[in-house]
Amino acid sequence: MNKKNQKVELESLKTIIWLFVAVVLIQLIFGSIIFLSFDSWRIRGVFGEMFGAVNTLFAGLAFAGVIYAILLQRKELALQRAELQLTREELRKSAEAQQKSSELLEHQVELMEQAQTNEFEVRSKQAEPILSYNGGSRSGKEIEAKVINKGENIKFPKIKPSLGGYNIDLNRSDVFLSNQTAKITIKSSSDNVDIFPFELHYEDKYGSKRIKKYEFRFKEGLFEINESNEF
Repeated sequence: MNKKNQKVELESLKTIIWLFVAVVLIQLIFGSIIFLSFDSWRIRGVFGEMFGAVNTLFAGLAFAGVIYAILLQRKELALQRAELQLTREELRKSAEAQQKSSELLEHQVELMEQAQTNEFEVRSKQAEPILSYNGGSRSGKEIEAKVINKGENIKFPKIKPSLGGYNIDLNRSDVFLSNQTAKITIKSSSDNVDIFPFELHYEDKYGSKRIKKYEFRFKEGLFEINESNEF
């Protein structure tokens, strides 16, 4: 940019020099014409006083200065327009880069959230208890069954019936360790009910409170306990 400014200044200096030379040459030519056109100095003097040669010279120089100023201002305006165009282009590129950076950041946040969700799901799955039937009996409206936890250790287990018409209880209230056996007691209002869905409320090893759904069935004299998602 500095080289370009120096080039403009050099061209401007050349222009004003040529204008000055042109004005001087015009004055010399004009004086020569007057000298050759009149025989006596008196007539020449009278003729010169009519036009005011000196005033004409300064007027010509002033006019040359005005022309130079106009040309210089024109070039300055051209440079300003070029710089303004460059500034606009830089602002546009900066805005595009900022937009791309924002989109990339949003994508990274989405990936991090997805990774955290996947990690939580994996940890939750690994921290689940797995209840398995381990023997029991039924006497009319009351059922006693043993279950074994084949999953992870859990804290503060509590069983709640998912439907009405029966009560269900677990003889564990503090911890239910892995491979440990517990007793479930079901008291039904009718001895014709064979399906008892319930919810196991507990706290996993990460301290998260969770709920897991099961279904206890009595079928053809046999008991079974299965996970269930539909109650």
